[in-house]
Amino acid sequence: MKERPLDPASGQSEATISAFLRNCVEGDEVAIRHTQGYGLRVVITKITGTNPKAGRIYTATPGGAGGGLAWYLKSGKNCFHPKGQSRLIEPTPAAREFAADFKSGAAVRGQISIETGLPLVNEAEMDAIRAKYLPGYPYVAPI
Repeated sequence: MKERPLDPASGQSEATISAFLRNCVEGDEVAIRHTQGYGLRVVITKITGTNPKAGRIYTATPGGAGGGLAWYLKSGKNCFHPKGQSRLIEPTPAAREFAADFKSGAAVRGQISIETGLPLVNEAEMDAIRAKYLPGYPYVAPI
């Protein structure tokens, strides 16, 4: 079982994120850091447009539950939910690795493995637990 990883954005400050975002152009990649539900998830997405005059950047993927595609250049916060739990971060190698390894997110707290008592940190372990305790898992839709 993998160790629970550190937050890939831990070395990034609002100032460094702002500087990174101000230099981005359409087609560049950016990472969205979601922290909803006691979990941490990172999604790598493309920038679909920028509007430096308005202080906005636009992505192909929305920001979390109900968030929109527009983000503030200064803070990386979502324009539709600036007090929400999604932020843009720089897609560093650590962020890319986290996004690839933990597609459904890593547990921060609350999601504990019945088998080991440790946080669930990957989809394979979650699938194994579901298969053991949910009859008929994985569910297959009838054709």
